[in-house]
Amino acid sequence: MSDEISEIKYHDFEISVQQVDGDEYVVRAKSGKGKAEMRFTDPFNEDKRRVIRSALTAAALRSASVSRKTKMRGAAAPEVREMKDFGSLLFREAISGPVRDFYQKCQAQADRDRAGMRLRLTLDQSVDDLPWEFLVLNDDFMALNPRSPIVRYIAGAAACSLVKVEYPLRLLVVIAKPSDEVPLDTDAEKNRSRRL
Repeated sequence: MSDEISEIKYHDFEISVQQVDGDEYVVRAKSGKGKAEMRFTDPFNEDKRRVIRSALTAAALRSASVSRKTKMRGAAAPEVREMKDFGSLLFREAISGPVRDFYQKCQAQADRDRAGMRLRLTLDQSVDDLPWEFLVLNDDFMALNPRSPIVRYIAGAAACSLVKVEYPLRLLVVIAKPSDEVPLDTDAEKNRSRRL
């Protein structure tokens, strides 16, 4: 992770998805003092959910079986295209109308502030198995862009209580260096840990 990425400031764009009736859901978005709301119908019936699970399983199996010499799977792999199709459909259905207009307004503000925009998702249990991390905008996975991370958020989680710490604080840091993987810059990782 580069220093530039670690220094990104974010605006939170909070999306809550709640079931209101059968396959109908209400999407509420808020960021700063603004908010928007819309309804959508879950585009993924049980058959489509099985296809999603199958595509994810195929991707995981292919990743595990790829030769160690080939470190990356191409973006043209069939399951990647399927995931993009799922992510595009989910984005079009759940982030449309007033929520999409509000998203674009917030994104423009984040761009002016030279900030990223973090999507914080609070999901109804009936849609939390959908591939939200595969949301696609302009044929790109949003979550792969460091300026648009997607995080699932549990509303109402209790804050951690303060912990009394005695100084100096001692940490054990272990940096892996597997011989069959692309090596890390371990010196940079050690230096970054020391700065914390």
